[in-house]
Amino acid sequence: MKRILITGANGQLGRELTAAFSGPCDLVTAGRPDLDITDPAAVNAFMDRVRPDLLLNAAAYTAVDRAEEEMDRAFAANGDAPGYLAEACARTGAAMIHFSTDFVFDGESETPYRETDPAAPLSVYGKSKLAGEQTAAAALDRLIILRTSWLYSPFGRNFISTILEKARTETELRVVADQQGCPTAAEDLAAAARTIADRILSKENDIPWGVYHWCNQGVTSWHGLAEITVHLMRGPWNLACRRVIPIPSVSYPLPARRPAFSALDCSAADQAFGVSRPLWIDALHRTLGRMHADRRIR
Repeated sequence: MKRILITGANGQLGRELTAAFSGPCDLVTAGRPDLDITDPAAVNAFMDRVRPDLLLNAAAYTAVDRAEEEMDRAFAANGDAPGYLAEACARTGAAMIHFSTDFVFDGESETPYRETDPAAPLSVYGKSKLAGEQTAAAALDRLIILRTSWLYSPFGRNFISTILEKARTETELRVVADQQGCPTAAEDLAAAARTIADRILSKENDIPWGVYHWCNQGVTSWHGLAEITVHLMRGPWNLACRRVIPIPSVSYPLPARRPAFSALDCSAADQAFGVSRPLWIDALHRTLGRMHADRRIR
């Protein structure tokens, strides 16, 4: 039986990956207490002990604004560590799926970004994630990089959980309306990764390695995402919020610059792997249903 290793297993994507790979497989998971991915010696020792056939790296520094002040930490986790993991994979014979972000783009495009479009990140976070793509690709040929966008899940802190937390007590929310992208449920990204992983492990000689975009279908704004989230959960959770007011980005300044438009063209992944991509609104309904069933945030 093929052995699969998931790093960053305690994060929102890592938890969904762990669930997606809960079927018949030899699964090893590693969170931060188990493995410091920024320590190359620790990475090599761990990989020598586990010897996976496939590594899925969901570990990352994701504090986008804090990264502006913690550049060294962001680049250690997002830039250097993927290279250490990829080097260890190359040495031990493992393939790797690494997750990246739409924040590698500057948001100046008028059409969804393709993998061949030039990267021009605006923030330290985006620059660190692009560096990680580069260090991993330089070390390993048998590598899939999945760029995704606006990731959320029932676990941890993300845009959806933050909006719901504020909506419990605030009657009005002001949310940026001039940034557009593709909201993506971590559950769906994990399912896509499972499909790709199954193909890697069964047809390794026929894998089109490289960078791919994968997100749920459709585009909206942060305001649009917040408004429908509050609308759907106002009754079930008795939210105090009655209005979600659209505002421009200049009215909500943050330390890190965000791309104004970061929608991703996923046609290459569709053609290469045939992975279904649910509509973002359907994925949101499903995730909110899970949160309600688990009474998360409430």
